[in-house]
Amino acid sequence: MRYRHRIHRRRYGLRTRDRILIMTLTRRQLLMAAVAAPTASGQSDHSNFVITSDSGLRLERHGDPQRPSIALYLPDAKHPSAIIEMPEHAWRKKKPAEEQLWFYRMYTSDPSLRGEVSWLKQGNALSYSMKTPSGFSLNSKATLENDGVAISHQVTSGSERTWAMVEAPTCVKLYRPSPMFFWSVLMFIIRKVYN
Repeated sequence: MRYRHRIHRRRYGLRTRDRILIMTLTRRQLLMAAVAAPTASGQSDHSNFVITSDSGLRLERHGDPQRPSIALYLPDAKHPSAIIEMPEHAWRKKKPAEEQLWFYRMYTSDPSLRGEVSWLKQGNALSYSMKTPSGFSLNSKATLENDGVAISHQVTSGSERTWAMVEAPTCVKLYRPSPMFFWSVLMFIIRKVYN
């Protein structure tokens, strides 16, 4: 009788001493967990960091505030047309023949290559200031204009005075507008032509 009891428990993934439980998840449960994750993690309020131009272009802070990126929306669009990482990484060279030395990377688990970011909204611009553990400061600004976005970066260091080269590339990820956007533009043109 004891033997049968052990077989029954192992069959369901339970052990008497370890108390190991095995759980199965459906695709629907995993999808719901992924959708609910940003809400559960307590996203910060993005509404303070939204700018709209006269032409209808909209600029917003995007994603994790400590990984500085912005989203650009076309007029009346619900989804971004571009995600702009400001910058994705940054490095310097003290001498032209030397290897590059990284002082910032957006996608890394190394805390020495991450920075402490603080955001600011001024007029038609979103900007941030980042201090890295290596002593570098990165100040970036995205200015929304009627026909696009102007982005500038300023890199400073309190310890290193001269560099042969510094690079902080801006990564722009473009997304295709939804079919509904094209349909709404077509309907707008048709109404203008026939009215």
